[in-house]
Amino acid sequence: MRNAIVNKVYRQRFAALAIVFGFSGAYAAIPETVNPGLKLVNLRADNNFQPMVTGLGFLSDGRLVVAHWGGDHDLLQNLQTQGKVYIISGVTGDTPSPVVSTYAQSLEDPTGMLVKDDKIYVSGGEKLIELPDENKDGKAEAAKIICKIPGTHSRHEFLFGLVFKDGKFWMNPSSAKDNNANSAGKQKNPNRGTSMAVDPVTGTFELFAMGLREPNGIGIGPEDELFVPDVQGNYLPANKLINIRKGRFYGFKHDPVEAWDSQKEYPPAVYLPQG
Repeated sequence: MRNAIVNKVYRQRFAALAIVFGFSGAYAAIPETVNPGLKLVNLRADNNFQPMVTGLGFLSDGRLVVAHWGGDHDLLQNLQTQGKVYIISGVTGDTPSPVVSTYAQSLEDPTGMLVKDDKIYVSGGEKLIELPDENKDGKAEAAKIICKIPGTHSRHEFLFGLVFKDGKFWMNPSSAKDNNANSAGKQKNPNRGTSMAVDPVTGTFELFAMGLREPNGIGIGPEDELFVPDVQGNYLPANKLINIRKGRFYGFKHDPVEAWDSQKEYPPAVYLPQG
């Protein structure tokens, strides 16, 4: 029953995101049909606005904040700074009339975004940052770095997330996958393939769960628990939706061997077969 509830909740949330703009990290056509329980509303100001969505959030005045990756899938091994954050007004009510403005640009691989207390936070590349607008002109000033997790920009090596829970930011530094490496789990940096909690004041972090391959999202589900998806590949025969728990290992091993690689492997809440 629990798995069924979790599956239903995440199907609904995923469908809602897909309807607004399209798949995360890729351009997508507007769907022609949707589930009868959902309403299709096109929030693209015009056909030229096709964000590669990696985060969504609302400001208190109803404006929608959209994080856009903007990178090239053929250059995943490189640092890419094509990311943007858009703010879209006019998206609520029965007859939306969206107007798009660019809030921040030239961002380093933004792969997570959170709006909290009308402040905008972005995770991606090597940093968790705040994008302040202290003069209230609708444009972000210089980013404030909250936390830095070293990365070499190998394939998959992003900082996915982002949520705020129990007074901490939560994000996922994904495992690296060098294109020329002999091992799918070869790593150059510590603390990868994990979910972590980050103190918003000091920037110190605590590893919470390990053994993740490409944990490209995080969310708060039923009973206020954390859920993380992981992508199929080496050591992962299928995609997963994991109800992460403190100190647990979820199967993806590294080279060189990490301290947690010999721990008991815990299963996900739901397996999501590829294809």
